[in-house]
Amino acid sequence: ILAAVAAQVVVRGLLTTLIVVAALELLLLGEPGVGGLNAAIGAGGIGGAIVTLALARRRRLAPIFALSLVGWGVPIMVVWIVPIAPMAFAMMGVLGLSNVVLDVVAYTLLQRAIPGRDRPAVFALLEGGIGIGLASGGLLAPVLITIAGVQGALIVTGVVLPIVAILTWHHVRRIDDEDTIPDLVAAALRADRILRRLPITGRRRHAAVR
Repeated sequence: ILAAVAAQVVVRGLLTTLIVVAALELLLLGEPGVGGLNAAIGAGGIGGAIVTLALARRRRLAPIFALSLVGWGVPIMVVWIVPIAPMAFAMMGVLGLSNVVLDVVAYTLLQRAIPGRDRPAVFALLEGGIGIGLASGGLLAPVLITIAGVQGALIVTGVVLPIVAILTWHHVRRIDDEDTIPDLVAAALRADRILRRLPITGRRRHAAVR
């Protein structure tokens, strides 16, 4: 999960530069187009917030995690395949939706997989790595554009996260399998007047007790 999040952060850093170059040179939208594409990502994020509400009671998150990684990468490639403004705005909306869903699902899976005593250190490492990843992607983008051109850079950037989704699928699915609480146990915990007041992670620890 940490490796997938790290890859996504680097791609986000790449996109910060690529979205400007694509708007100006590929889509010919001018400077207002840069703001418009970023606004489309924000609008997609609102949709992502609604989607995450629907995931609140979902037990298995590995498929959503993989799909959100693909939803981050494929829209970037589509901008190259169909370089027209309406499609670009739509794809940035899909990317924004996937971004919010990925963040929520990734943090949820991490909390399931990491013991409580280790979470502060892991999340501190994660937050520090986000800054490094964004900076690395921003520095790498001009180099990638110089080597592969704008369209080549979009392809390379877009293909990274679908590949990561495939490579991490087995490991993330295993977290789901190990964490799943039987329906009867979950219902019993929610019905208990004391235990139902616990956070989800607390109820999961009780469910794991034999």
